[in-house]
Amino acid sequence: MPGQVFYDSTRKLVLKGADGIVFVADSQELMEQANRESFDNLRENLGFYDHRVEDVPIVFQYNKRDLKNISPIDKLNVCLNP
Repeated sequence: MPGQVFYDSTRKLVLKGADGIVFVADSQELMEQANRESFDNLRENLGFYDHRVEDVPIVFQYNKRDLKNISPIDKLNVCLNP
């Protein structure tokens, strides 16, 4: 599903028949807030269909691990995948 929040209507449509989710997060430290906002938007969009994020299988992919200034995986998990 599209990563940018301005694709909100597309995100909702894609989630309608989804059996699971692959959430791709940007590992760069500067993107922590954007990752959280995107995950919060995912939670809201699932709620639109009366689903909870805790009840849907989710795989987290931490992208851009080859760059400098990246967050440790433990920190990303605390923020997005407790």
